[in-house]
Amino acid sequence: MRSLTRLEWRDEWVGARPADVALDALGRFCAACERRLPQAAIAWHAVRQEPIDGRLTAADWAETIPLCHNCAAAATRSEADLETVLLPYRDLTFLLGDDSPLRYERGDGDGDGDGDAGGRVMVIAGGGRGQETVAYFALNEHIPALGSEFPFEPDADRLTRDWVDPRMSLRTRAWDAAGTAAAQLRTAPREHHAAVLDLASMLADETGFWSTWATVLWREMGDREVLERVLQPQAAGPAATLSPEAAVPHAFPATRPGWMPPTEPAGA
Repeated sequence: MRSLTRLEWRDEWVGARPADVALDALGRFCAACERRLPQAAIAWHAVRQEPIDGRLTAADWAETIPLCHNCAAAATRSEADLETVLLPYRDLTFLLGDDSPLRYERGDGDGDGDGDAGGRVMVIAGGGRGQETVAYFALNEHIPALGSEFPFEPDADRLTRDWVDPRMSLRTRAWDAAGTAAAQLRTAPREHHAAVLDLASMLADETGFWSTWATVLWREMGDREVLERVLQPQAAGPAATLSPEAAVPHAFPATRPGWMPPTEPAGA
């Protein structure tokens, strides 16, 4: 779960759709599971624990994060005490190291043929608050499109229905993509290294799952420069769809610093 730097309120956001502002300012990804949200998101008020209706206000912005349908549905169903849950704009939710509140590990299972034949990538809690967070957003839930039953309940709340939940499979595919990118970076000729880095950045943008990319790139390469180039923007601000003159080219705006280890990994 990528930790976020909360951007200051901007006057041009007055009256804007909350989801548009959240995606453009914080990145077009779910703030909980990190899947890519190319077109739409649920603007989630983390304190009220509900979607934001109507237009965005400065007061609401302080607690707004973009969520995918699956993460919002899980949070809606949860009865957890919010004070025990990690929130990406409030807490340091991920860092490279064993003391990270949330870590990402690939299982040893055979998968189910849904793009994760080597075992699915799980979110591993590093403590009590991490466990509460995984449960609150149901980050390790998996409901495949094939082989699942979806009873039709016309009167049910659409937000809380259990439709397809592809988050684990998508996370696992991002793990594989990051591994492929690391292999290409290791073998690329020096004169092509910068171009391959740009391609890796584009692939991370397309797949999402920032923490998964950070985990794999660090394990495979142990190169802080690669991490900084692909995953850590040098500046923060709203993206082009709201303010073209202040566009941020990096795919992961508002990423909070402090998640990289201070030294190279042992044996690197």
